[in-house]
Amino acid sequence: MIDFAGTIIVLAAVQITAGLFATSSWILSLLPLIVVLVAASFLHLKTGLLLLAVAVYLRIELPGLVGVYPADLLVLVLLGGLAFRTLTSGTSRVLTTPYNTSLLAILTVFAVSLIGTHDLSIGVRNWLRHAQMFGVIVLVAAVLDGRDVTRILRILLVVAFVLCLPTILTAVQIGGSQRVFGVAGMFFPFFLAAGVIHCSVGYLLSEQAWKRWAWAVLALTFSIGIIVSQTREAMLFLLIGTLLVSLLVWIWAGRHVFPKLRGRVARLLLIGAVILLIVFSGSIALFQTSANRVHQAVEGQSNTIQIRLFLWRMGIQSFMESPILGLGLGQIQKWDELLPLWHLDPMAQFSRGLGAHNDVISYAAETGLAGVSAMFVFFGCVFRCGWREWRRAETPEVLMRVLVVWVPCLALIARFSFGTHTFYSLGGLFNCLYFGMLVAHTRWADDNRARGQEQIACRAI
Repeated sequence: MIDFAGTIIVLAAVQITAGLFATSSWILSLLPLIVVLVAASFLHLKTGLLLLAVAVYLRIELPGLVGVYPADLLVLVLLGGLAFRTLTSGTSRVLTTPYNTSLLAILTVFAVSLIGTHDLSIGVRNWLRHAQMFGVIVLVAAVLDGRDVTRILRILLVVAFVLCLPTILTAVQIGGSQRVFGVAGMFFPFFLAAGVIHCSVGYLLSEQAWKRWAWAVLALTFSIGIIVSQTREAMLFLLIGTLLVSLLVWIWAGRHVFPKLRGRVARLLLIGAVILLIVFSGSIALFQTSANRVHQAVEGQSNTIQIRLFLWRMGIQSFMESPILGLGLGQIQKWDELLPLWHLDPMAQFSRGLGAHNDVISYAAETGLAGVSAMFVFFGCVFRCGWREWRRAETPEVLMRVLVVWVPCLALIARFSFGTHTFYSLGGLFNCLYFGMLVAHTRWADDNRARGQEQIACRAI
């Protein structure tokens, strides 16, 4: 792995240097590097997944392709590489995951919902997007092991930190008066929230004091990045994730008699409560606009909240009209043409072309009870995977490896009921990385336990 990566890096450096001298066009200059990265990703899937962990942060549309990013093309390369490896190896056993049945059920229901839809082309594109996302889940589960999961998580944290610093500096320069996202766009606050959840696990379960301080500083940095983005949905996502971490560590510590861990949980919650009070008191100028947005939402005075409530009502109305299979996947983009009562509401003029801004309502309106039920079967599989490993964890180190992938998945399941992009665009790819890494970790843990039992049996013989 190290030799392979070194060869690729050297070759890429030579080619990009030659390209820079050969042409003045930056696009053509990058072409040799792109060719090398594509070849490396196709032939060595683990390298490609490491690149994907970086690419999900790049919300840069490809020329002439609206809503298509480098990560999307990289996924196609990786799925092609996985198909090639499967065909040449002559076995598909590695593609078997606990999710497969539920994912196939979801795609089947979604396909059936397209029968007789208003705009079939939108529905087909949306179906292909979900197939891409689910392919990423299977890809990650099939290719990675526990050590690779650790590498991916480190890359996600490092890139998030590097991108978070200029975001915070920009917010400081403008006094926090505007929302700041950075190159990752509106998805970035959710990536940061997953990072804070990871840091919370690290703070609670690390033995060395300096590591706990490092996790705390990193969590604080990410939290500031979320606050200056003024994204209330990401804040709620973070709050749910932090509470889940605290609850799971608290229960585990009681079962395995680790009283010091319960003390850390209490400190984490106390520090978090103090930070919330300070930030949302509005006493700090940098956070004042963000605090006002939260206050307006709580008091029901936010225009964006009013628009969301209107969209939710329309979504529920759509669901009631077709509760079994819904309007059809993707059709919510056209519901101003489908719902007769749409134009009677004053909010209609502000919300044309918008989705429901709530995934559970969106899927209920588009795919009915059948689609939502299939989704929750998948979520049940995710819960069971992590639950089993959480119960089996015997040490804080093992518990940490479980929680850093399982708790973000649980928070994503909770966010499904109030948020968006669970399986769409760069946010969806990021989420699917986590869903796949959970299976990859559980497989690796099972293999390690099996090897350990074999060694014990051999010694007994």
